[in-house]
Amino acid sequence: MEPTKKSYKLLVAGEWIEDNSALPVIDKYTGEVIATVPAVTRETVERAIAAAHAAFPAYSRTPAHMRSHQGAKVLIGEKREGKLFYPTLLSNVRPNMKVMCVEAFAPIVSIYEYANFEDAVKMIEESPGCPYSL
Repeated sequence: MEPTKKSYKLLVAGEWIEDNSALPVIDKYTGEVIATVPAVTRETVERAIAAAHAAFPAYSRTPAHMRSHQGAKVLIGEKREGKLFYPTLLSNVRPNMKVMCVEAFAPIVSIYEYANFEDAVKMIEESPGCPYSL
């Protein structure tokens, strides 16, 4: 049986973006589509850029060693061409990592396993480093 492909949403300025169009995430080793990510409009990109500008002052005050690699593993992605940042999937993330708590302003998806939906909600609501909850 073929594994189910994941479909991801995009969070911009604290809001989930609903869009009917999607781009495939292709495994570079097998060529298989393993997930889909939203294809966004120019307006969505402009909103994301504005949100990034608004968030930058607080981010820039965070020491570089805290902003850098915190143990997450890049499964797919991390490719850049000029201003284009390709969709990226991360594993090995922890609840206190910024990538789990704060909008990345890039097509980054963090994979975190939960036993059930209630545990996922509890983790989000109780994470000390996360200023937002459900």
